[in-house]
Amino acid sequence: VTTGYLNGCLRLLPYTRCSSRVKISNLHILDITSEATSENTAKVRTPITADINVKLPGLGEIVDLALSLLLQFCVSVETDEETGVSQVVMEECKNNQHSISLTLLG
Repeated sequence: VTTGYLNGCLRLLPYTRCSSRVKISNLHILDITSEATSENTAKVRTPITADINVKLPGLGEIVDLALSLLLQFCVSVETDEETGVSQVVMEECKNNQHSISLTLLG
């Protein structure tokens, strides 16, 4: 479950597939919090920080950035009526409160 969650988080970051131009280091997932929104649903907040090294296309210059973002999504518990097996399902939150901060490092 953790590996799938981390892969899902990384897919939200732009340019992570351009390994020759962007390098992500010091990736930290901070205190994950959750808040019940109904009987079977919860809102999960995941603060993430990382250092990003970007090689600018055409110019060849390297820019160092500090990334800080808050990923927010909803999870619910669904039970299969035939088998009675419950599973956690990740859903997209309806309110869009993702915050992203990029700071230029000296």
